[in-house]
Amino acid sequence: MIRRFAVTVCALALVASIASAAFAAKGGNKDPVPSALTLNQNPHLGEWVNFATTYPNSVKNPRIAVNCYQPDLSGTLVWGQVGLVTDSFKLGGDSSAWLTNGGDAMCEADLYNLTWNGNNPQQVDVLVSIFFTAFGA
Repeated sequence: MIRRFAVTVCALALVASIASAAFAAKGGNKDPVPSALTLNQNPHLGEWVNFATTYPNSVKNPRIAVNCYQPDLSGTLVWGQVGLVTDSFKLGGDSSAWLTNGGDAMCEADLYNLTWNGNNPQQVDVLVSIFFTAFGA
């Protein structure tokens, strides 16, 4: 289920980037603040990390999703977590395949906006993604 979420987020990121490029090309981008996501630590398995974020004022429900894979991004999802932009993330959590396996993992962090349209299902708009290697213990 986590892998399906990760694949969905990646697919939505692609759609969002194409749509935002088309929107900007038409002169529709009225919010001048670009989105940014920066990892604040040197990441290691079992350690807490947090992120610095910047996003437009129009973003009302910003979230961060972090997913880590072994041996690389095309490998097996070994840990993932979703949280608020103010949250800290314990890489590997308290119980995960990554903690069991040990070793390095390639991780992706996505800053996204969660929106609801009345009673319609929620929409995930990925604002920016970063990739990093987290070192095993």
